[in-house]
Amino acid sequence: MIIHKFEICNMEFDGFIQVPFTEANLDRYLVRKSILDALNFAMPKFGANLLDIGCGKMPYRTYILEKSEVKIYTGIDIEGSLVYDNNVQPDLRWDGRTIPLSNDSFEAFFQYFCSITLS
Repeated sequence: MIIHKFEICNMEFDGFIQVPFTEANLDRYLVRKSILDALNFAMPKFGANLLDIGCGKMPYRTYILEKSEVKIYTGIDIEGSLVYDNNVQPDLRWDGRTIPLSNDSFEAFFQYFCSITLS
C-alpha cells in the first residue's frame, strides 16, 4: 500500500518505510524516520501477536510482518476517527475508553501518532 508516493531518480518511496530526505517532505522526514528507527529497535522484542493501537491506515503492517517474528498483526482504531479506504480497514474498532479485548490477548502493542493512556 502506498500512502504518499515520491519519485526520485525513478525510485518510488512510500513516505513511511522508505523515507527520502527531500524538500517536499522536510516537515515529515524527522518524525517518520524517528518512528521507523524506534520500530526497528523494538521489533525484536515483539512476540507473535501484536496490537496496533490507533492503527489508522496501518502503514507499518507489511513491514512489521515481513521483518519481525509477528505472525498476527491486529489494528484497532477509534470508531469514526478516520475515513478509511475500501481496501484498508482496522481489524477492530473501539470507543476510546475500553479496548474490547481480554487481558493478555496480545504479547505486545504498538502505538504512534495518538495520545492514549492505558490502564
